[in-house]
Amino acid sequence: MAMGRRAHVRELVKAARVLMTQPLLFPLPKLAANSLSINNPLLPTPQRPLPFPSLASRSTVTMSTDKNDNVQDQLDAIFKQKKVVRSQVRKSLKAMDPSLRSHEDIAVQDLVLGAPWFKSCQRLCAYISCKALREVDTSKLLSEILENPAKEGHMELRKKLYVPRVEDKNSHMRMLNISRIDDLIANSMDILEPASVDSDGNEREDVMQANDPVDLFILPGLAFDRTGRRLGRGGGYYDTFIRNYQELAKTKNWKQPLLVALSYSSQIMNEGVIPMTENDIPVDALVSPSGVIPISSAALDSVIKGQVVRNLLWLLKDQFRRKQSPMSLNIENPKEAMVSLSSSGYYLLFCLLGLLLTHLPSHSADPDPLQDFCVANLNATFSINGYPCKSVSETTSEDFFFSGLSKEGDTNSNPFGFIVTAGNVKTFPGLNTLGLSMNRVDYAPGGLNPPHSHPRATETGVVIKGKLLVGFITTDNVFYSKVLTVGEMFVIPRGLVHFQRNVGEGKAMSITAFNSQLPGAVVIPTNLFATTPPIPNQVLTKAFQVGDDVVNSIKSKFGGTDTARVQSIQSDETHFRIKYRNNQTSSKQIKKEELKNGRLMFVDRNYHQPAYAAIRAVSLEHNPLVLVNQITILQHQMPADQSEIQLYQVRNQATSKHSVEINCDP
Repeated sequence: MAMGRRAHVRELVKAARVLMTQPLLFPLPKLAANSLSINNPLLPTPQRPLPFPSLASRSTVTMSTDKNDNVQDQLDAIFKQKKVVRSQVRKSLKAMDPSLRSHEDIAVQDLVLGAPWFKSCQRLCAYISCKALREVDTSKLLSEILENPAKEGHMELRKKLYVPRVEDKNSHMRMLNISRIDDLIANSMDILEPASVDSDGNEREDVMQANDPVDLFILPGLAFDRTGRRLGRGGGYYDTFIRNYQELAKTKNWKQPLLVALSYSSQIMNEGVIPMTENDIPVDALVSPSGVIPISSAALDSVIKGQVVRNLLWLLKDQFRRKQSPMSLNIENPKEAMVSLSSSGYYLLFCLLGLLLTHLPSHSADPDPLQDFCVANLNATFSINGYPCKSVSETTSEDFFFSGLSKEGDTNSNPFGFIVTAGNVKTFPGLNTLGLSMNRVDYAPGGLNPPHSHPRATETGVVIKGKLLVGFITTDNVFYSKVLTVGEMFVIPRGLVHFQRNVGEGKAMSITAFNSQLPGAVVIPTNLFATTPPIPNQVLTKAFQVGDDVVNSIKSKFGGTDTARVQSIQSDETHFRIKYRNNQTSSKQIKKEELKNGRLMFVDRNYHQPAYAAIRAVSLEHNPLVLVNQITILQHQMPADQSEIQLYQVRNQATSKHSVEINCDP
C-alpha cells in the first residue's frame, strides 16, 4: 500500500513538472511586458479556471492518443460556442440605452487618454468606430491624437496614427497612416477607412513597411473576459494582422506592441465563456467604463504557469468532493497532458506542490519602457508620470552619455559638509523610462549626508574614497549601521530613513545607484524645519516635546524662522515706519537714532512673544529684495527722498548689494 502511494506521488510530481514546462494545446494569453495604469486595481476572483476546449462539458479528463479524431470536434464545439456568444452580445448591445452608451463611450476614451501607456506611445494603430456595429466610440480619441498637438503648435509631439483598411474578404487588412480626420472615406459598408493614396496621389505609409515599431494597438471586439480573451466578429481580420505584425516585430528585434481593447460593460464575460483556439490573439489590457483591467506584466510567468496549477487544483477539488476513484495519469503526450485526481491527501499535496513550483515575481520600480529608448524632452509644455520622449530624429549620441559624476562637488556649499552630484533624468535625459539613476556624493572631513529617504527607489552604493558610517532605520525603529571603507557596498531598502557620515580623517566619496530615474529625496531636517509655509510651532513643540525657543532656534538654522514679512518701509526725517505681516498686517515705527543700538526689541502681538529685529538700510535701487537670514547691521542711512519702497521676500539667496534686510529672531 505504501509503495503504491509513493508511486502515485512520483507520478504526480512528474506530471506537474511536465505541465509546468510544456506549452498547452490551446495557449493561455501571452502578455506584453508593459506597465499599465490601473484605475480599478481589484481583479475579480475567478469563478472557475478557463476550460480546455475538450473540458467544456466534462468533469474529468483523460489523455487523447488520436489528435486527428478529436481536434476537429473540439474546433466545431468552439465555433458553435463563439456563435452563441456573439448572438447574445449583439442582442445586449442592441438593447443598450443610448444615454448609457454615450456615457460609457466618454468614460472609456477618457481612461485611454489619461493612461501613461497611451501618453508615452509615439506610434499606434487604432480602429475607427462604426455606429452600425455598435463599437465603443473612438472619435474623441482620434481627434486628440490628430488635432490637439497641432493646435498648440507642437507638431513634434503628434503621435503617428495608423488605421485599418480592409482590402478583401479573405481576412486581408492593412494599417495605413493618416494625419487628418478628413483622410477617411466611407467604404461600401459605410465604414470609414483611409484611401490607399493621399490627396496628392502618394501611397500612404503602411505600418508593415514602416521603419519604426508601433507601441500600441487599440482594438475593437464583441466580447472579452478578464484573462485577456477577445472575441471578434468572425472575420479574423485583426487576429491575422496582429499575428503578422508580431512576426515582423520579432524578425526586426522590435519590442512587441501593447494590445489594448475597448469594451462596454455588457461586453465583459465571465471566465470560461469565451473559448480560444491557437489562432486567437489575446489582449494585454481591457479598458471598460469602470477602469483599466490589466493582464499584469508582473505576473507574466506566474499567470501562464499558475493557470495550469489552478486548473489542476479545480479538478482535484471536484474529484475530492465527489469522492471518486484515486488519481490516474497518462502522459504519453506532454503537450496535451491532463489529469483527474481525488482524495484529500493528494489535494493537499498538490496545493503545496503548486505553491512551490509557481513563480511569483515582484516588481516595485519604474514602469518598463515601451520602446528602445525615450530621451526626456525636458522642455515639453505638458507633463505625465515622467517626461515625454524627444523625437528620435533629434536624438544624438550626447543624449546617452553624461560626464557630471567625474568632477568633485563643492562640500562648502551647505552647513552639512557634503554635496550630491545627481545623475538622474533631470541632468541626464537619456535615463528617461529606463528605471535607473546614479549619484556622486562628496564629503568633507566630518561631513554628513543628513537623515533622509528616497520614496521611489531602493539605493545601493559603493565607497570610492575614505571611510563612511552608513546607517538606516526600519519601520520598527531598529537601527542598522556599519563603517565602510573603499570598495565596500551598502544597500538601503526603499523608503527607509538613512544617512552617511564621513568618519575618516580626509575627504570621502561614494557612488550610489537607484532603481528609478528620479528617486526623490525627503531630507528630514529641512522637511520639518524649512517648509513653505512653515509647520506651526505647536505641532513641532508637541512632536519633539520641547519649547518654542528650541524649535525657533532650529528653524533659524535653516532659514525657516517665524519671520515677519516686510511689506513696505516709509521714511521721514526722524523715523522708519515698517509695515510687516505675520498672520495679519502690523506696523512699527522706529527712530533712526535707535538703529545705532544695533538690535531693536518690539512685541509681535500676533505671536504673543518678544521678537528682535535687526535692520540694515543702504542706498536702494528698484524693487530691493528682503533677505530673511541672520543679519549684521552695517549701515544706518536711507535717502531722504525715498518715501515708500515695496519689498519682496527671497529666502537664502543674495541678489543685490543694494538692499534692505530684516530678520525677526525670537
